[in-house]
Amino acid sequence: MVTRILTTLLLGCACATGSAPALPAQPAAPALDLTVRHTDGTDGAKAYRIAATGMAAAPRAVAWRILTDYDHLAEVVPNLKSSRVLARDGDKVIVEQVGAAHFLFFSRDIRLVVLVHEQAPDKIDVSLI
Repeated sequence: MVTRILTTLLLGCACATGSAPALPAQPAAPALDLTVRHTDGTDGAKAYRIAATGMAAAPRAVAWRILTDYDHLAEVVPNLKSSRVLARDGDKVIVEQVGAAHFLFFSRDIRLVVLVHEQAPDKIDVSLI
């Protein structure tokens, strides 16, 4: 369940383009390569490494601006109710996000606090804290 929720949130972040300027229609949806791998956490707990890469028909600067505008991600990421920056130190940002997980007619809010390491212009590492 945690894997599915994290995957949904990360997929939403990777595909967010709501604030981008209008671009010509593309014949096919952008491809997204997603891998989920179980690893052992440092304290023996279950841990997952989720990697998402993909292409979008948008200038790199526009994609970067949207993906790193954490306070407005809920406007472009499905099932993300809120996202706000708690602290920033250079290229490291602590972000609190609240999303909704849905299954049939059940719904549950999920609160995450993550450490984001921005590696401009093309890599964002996100870790739960």
